[in-house]
Amino acid sequence: MTVNWKMYGGFDPKGEFWTDSNGLEMQKRSINKRDGWEFNGRENPLARNFFPVDSAIAMRSGNTQVTINNDRAQAGSAGNSGHATIELIQHRRQVQNDGKWGLDESLNEVDDKDQGIRVKATYTMQIFDFTKGKSKQRST
Repeated sequence: MTVNWKMYGGFDPKGEFWTDSNGLEMQKRSINKRDGWEFNGRENPLARNFFPVDSAIAMRSGNTQVTINNDRAQAGSAGNSGHATIELIQHRRQVQNDGKWGLDESLNEVDDKDQGIRVKATYTMQIFDFTKGKSKQRST
């Protein structure tokens, strides 16, 4: 399951976003780009654009930054499934191997009642204009 946020009104992050690195500093990320790595086309185009997100993911357009803070380590991306979209993977559940990308087994974690596990997560969003002061999010 993913949690998605979509920005409208001309918001254009130009394929760039930032994720935290072990909660210490924000690292610049780009869709379909890695320093020192050439994609050969065999990688899953969706998975190759997800990165670890320990506490925050952000994207910018002009003077505006949108930051999503999460309460647990997750995988995240921005602009991967649509222009100006932030995505965080809440929980992976797949009851059978899809035979394409990923593991050679199912991912089906269940509780004591044989139901898919429930994850209660908390997210906060900050939309900030750099021309009007300092951000509450640590600097990127």
